[in-house]
Amino acid sequence: MTDPADPWAAYPVVEQPVPVAAPQDDPWAAFPVVQDAPKTGAVMNAGAGINESLANTLGMPADIANWILSAAGVPVAEKQWLGREWWKDRMGDIGADPRNIAPADTAEKAIRGAARGTTDALSVALPAGVAANALRAGTMGEGVASALAAQPVTQAAAGAVGGAAGEATDSPALGLVAAMATPLAGAAVPRAVTPIRSQLTAEQARLAGVAAKEGIPLTPAQATGSRPLQTMEAAFSTLPMTSGPQRSIQDAQRAAFNRAILKRAGVDADRATPEVLDDAFRALGQRFEDLAARTTVKVDDKLFSDVDAVAKEYGRRLPSDVAPVFQSYMDDLNAMRSAVGQGQTVTIEGRAFQNVVSDVKASARSAQNNPALQNALGKLADALDNGMIRSSPRDVANDWLRVRRDYRNLLTIDKAMSGGTQADRVAGDIPFSTLRMAVRKADPRGFSRGRGELNDLARVGDFIGETRVPSSGTSERSTMTGMLTGGGIGAAGTGTLASTGDPLLSIGVGLGAAALPRVVQALYNSPAGRAWLTNQAAAQAGPTVNKGLAAALLAGEVKGLLD
Repeated sequence: MTDPADPWAAYPVVEQPVPVAAPQDDPWAAFPVVQDAPKTGAVMNAGAGINESLANTLGMPADIANWILSAAGVPVAEKQWLGREWWKDRMGDIGADPRNIAPADTAEKAIRGAARGTTDALSVALPAGVAANALRAGTMGEGVASALAAQPVTQAAAGAVGGAAGEATDSPALGLVAAMATPLAGAAVPRAVTPIRSQLTAEQARLAGVAAKEGIPLTPAQATGSRPLQTMEAAFSTLPMTSGPQRSIQDAQRAAFNRAILKRAGVDADRATPEVLDDAFRALGQRFEDLAARTTVKVDDKLFSDVDAVAKEYGRRLPSDVAPVFQSYMDDLNAMRSAVGQGQTVTIEGRAFQNVVSDVKASARSAQNNPALQNALGKLADALDNGMIRSSPRDVANDWLRVRRDYRNLLTIDKAMSGGTQADRVAGDIPFSTLRMAVRKADPRGFSRGRGELNDLARVGDFIGETRVPSSGTSERSTMTGMLTGGGIGAAGTGTLASTGDPLLSIGVGLGAAALPRVVQALYNSPAGRAWLTNQAAAQAGPTVNKGLAAALLAGEVKGLLD
């Protein structure tokens, strides 16, 4: 019932909200604030990745200190001075705050991750390099620092790949895998170009160059010093279908070696057989006679001073049983000396003088069992030859020098062929070991210094001989043989016969196992195969994957995860 004194009592009162006026001191408070969209773009995100890594690297020490103080109950500021957020603020002051830059798509995410990963890697490698140089060598700290500083370029590349992969996929684990795989991929490309890196020392590489210059073909194992290739060639020499071709390769090499040696004696032949050497001595004798016919020897004081020097150094110390042989030649020469001493000009027809010299040389060759007499007579013959050369016109003198050189080298070859193995002598191959001994004996004082025309070739022989795997059975040879024959395919032929009863199928399997090594050998020794196996075009390219690099890469990736 309504109150008659209040006619409006029957109507409810509706409360109206009171409008709130904007504060008089902030006229823009009524307008909403519109936030700027994050900056995008490849260049902006690359810079953001770099700045983010730099801010985290520079600010990490201060943040660590802040964390320690907080853990100890010491109150610290929310934004630590020189901490990571502080550094980002400073970058924001110049418009490069990574917090205001965001990738618009996967490509920009990858770019940002690559830039950050590169900077993370370098922020580990570069300070570690400085520390490694400052710390004492051999200490644990220096060892750790050196490992972290290993191959900074490879670290940077791995950081870029890992950062790009991790950011693009939002998977830090995948980024870590990509970073660790980068140096392996980097090493794979150079390895494909240069599959075998040379293991030769500097001297071995020089001798390999000498062999190439002399036309002596080296096998891929010899050209690189690779132990696996040596083992493969040794296996080729024993397997049924490859032993013949491998022996032909070795024979061709020995023939080229023989030819290079014999060429030093003016002989054009591939084998130092008795017939070849006999013909060579006969041809040299004729050359001596032809030159003697063009020479008239003037006996002078220089000739006798040279003879006296030989007698003083070599003749007077001869054993009593051979001294008379040397003295007999001295007596003949002293007869000429008396004539010169009386002021007479003594000239001797070249052929007559050459007969004396030839007789001395023949006596020297026959004195192989008495090295002292052989050496003394050889030096006496050299003194007489020098007198003949001084008496000759220039063109004849040059020919004398050449024929003497050829004769001296032929004597060395003749001595080398008196030793060696029976197989070498039967084949007419100049033995490596006895050639070295003969060259050294011809010039004991000069051999170690590389003196003499046959010196380098004797060393090439040693080099060829030492780069072969011994023929005795070894585990590595057995392993290589198994690989070449397909790891038991031959045995599978017998198993096929037993299981199927088909002899044709089993024969086919067995022949396949026997033929496989021959196919590999043909490819191995083809011009293209040799060129690929021996080239060193990319020997120094690519990273060296080792424990130090792995540790450095892991350190860079972990740092990125902790930022």
